[in-house]
Formats: sequence, C-alpha cells, structure tokens
Amino acid sequence: MSRFATTRLRDALYGQFSAHSQRAESDGGAADYTSSVKQTARSHARAGGGLGLAEIHAHTLASDGMVSAEDLVRAAAGIGLNVLCITDHDTISELGPAIEVGAGLGVDVVRGEEVTASFPPGIHIVGLFLERQIRMHMSVEDTVDAIHDAGGLAVIAHPFMPTWFASMTPGKARQLLESHCREGLSSWQVPREFQIVTELPFNQRGKINRSELSRLHLESRSNTRAEEDLNRR
Repeated sequence: MSRFATTRLRDALYGQFSAHSQRAESDGGAADYTSSVKQTARSHARAGGGLGLAEIHAHTLASDGMVSAEDLVRAAAGIGLNVLCITDHDTISELGPAIEVGAGLGVDVVRGEEVTASFPPGIHIVGLFLERQIRMHMSVEDTVDAIHDAGGLAVIAHPFMPTWFASMTPGKARQLLESHCREGLSSWQVPREFQIVTELPFNQRGKINRSELSRLHLESRSNTRAEEDLNRR
C-alpha cells in the first residue's frame, strides 16, 4: 500500500480505531471492538462472484509505513478487505501478532517483502508468501528467481511510472516476461504477444470478460500499427 493510500486510510479511520483501541485497553472491550470492526466492514466494498478483496502491497512501521502491522490489519478489516499482504522494504518483520489480529477480524495476512533490485535503477519487486527475507541489490532476473525458489510469487511493484528510480518500463517488463516464459514453458505455450492493460474487464458474475478482453487487444494492436504507419511517413 502506498504512502498516499495509507494516509487516506488513516484519515478515514483514525478516529474510529483510536476510540475503540483506547476502550479495549481501558475496560477490556476487545470483544466490542472486534464486533464493531466487523460491522464496519459489512458496510464497505464487496467483491462479486464469490471473490474476495485483497491489498497485495502494504507497508508498516518496519520500513516506510505509518502504522504498525496490527493497526494496518484493523484498517484493512474496516474497509472490507479479506487479504492483506504486508510487504515492507527489504525486510520481513515478525508478523505473528498481526496474523492473530487478522484471524479474529476475518483478514488473512500474507508475509511478503518489497525487494530492491540492483542499481541502477533499483527496480522494486514484491515477493508474496515468503517465510524468509530475500537479499536486496541482485539483478531483477535473479530477484524474481530467488522469490520463486523460496516458494513465493513475484509481482512487479508500481510499474510504468514516469520515474527513473524503483519502477519498471514496459519494455523491461515485456523482456522479463518473455525470458521467464521461455525458461518455464514449452515452446507452444509461450505467448506470441504481450498486451499491457490498465484494467481488466469483468462480467456480471465477477469473472474476466474474455470477449471484451479480445476486443481491447485488437483495438490496441490497431492503434499501435496506425502509430507505426505514421512514424514511417
């Protein structure tokens, strides 16, 4: 979760959680607090088609976040999240208490890490479902391999940002995908093309609308070819 997103959560929920936390500490109102948070969660977002809601990139005071892991879990429950991945910069802190808080509030807490790859440009790769810390300042390719070797899932953090530091360009992302597909898939399984989309289209049942996705892909290819034709003139 970005600093902006964390700030937004804090501004929206600070008063409510502060009041409940103080009461829980002063008069043993933990049960009332848990009930109140669950009630708040029921009034917030819901995923369709039996799906859950997840935040896969969140920071705590262990790196550059603004709240403790336990308070972040409470905030996640307050807005109706089902899964919270805690991915502090280049560290995996002790998350046992946060996992216990999440179990009581219906939020699954996932251990992770936002790993800084080698400089330049220090691209950030999020590793999920990790039990041990991944070493920083390796190449992007070696970082992804280390996450996979640890049984984790690798995710490109905040890609395509207009910054030199920490982000990944579309060209680098395509190169990374192509190389890992060639290494891990049979030749006939390797995608012939990669398409970057800003948002996936869903149908009324909450599943990906594949026909609409195909239409967007063809539209994007058409626009790309038109731009290439103009550049040739």
